[in-house]
Amino acid sequence: MRSAIVDTNAFIQGYGNLGKTVSFKAPELNQKTISGTTGVGDRSYATGQFESLDSECSFASMPEAIFNALSKLDEAEIIQKKAVRTGTKVENHTWISTGAISVSFGDSKAGEMLDVKVSQKGLKKYIYEVNNQTKVRIDHDNLIVEVDGKDLMSDVRRILRG
Repeated sequence: MRSAIVDTNAFIQGYGNLGKTVSFKAPELNQKTISGTTGVGDRSYATGQFESLDSECSFASMPEAIFNALSKLDEAEIIQKKAVRTGTKVENHTWISTGAISVSFGDSKAGEMLDVKVSQKGLKKYIYEVNNQTKVRIDHDNLIVEVDGKDLMSDVRRILRG
């Protein structure tokens, strides 16, 4: 069964609703691997870590709260909410991204909607939820990577912290 995006909305922690997003690209979850050679050939091993987490969203307006978030440096938190319909079922998808933001403006043309892009590169923290259940939680400062309830870095954290 196909799923369709019903609507999207963005919020900035502490400043409220930014409004509907024209588009939103969630961070890609690309696992870091290490390659090694076994007796029968080369193999890649997952490390429990992920490549840089980057996101981007576009707005047709310039919410003032963007500048408040820009001033928070690495602590800017953008929350994206998406309603996704599959058949008669509608699910809530939420992305919480913490990290520095960048703002860029598209070309300005009379009579056209404003084109404002807000991006975050190399997120400090990242949470992805479906119907308020956490599916992915990554916290670089605390060496936490949880996927579907499994803590992928617990052994590494225990060893490094003694």
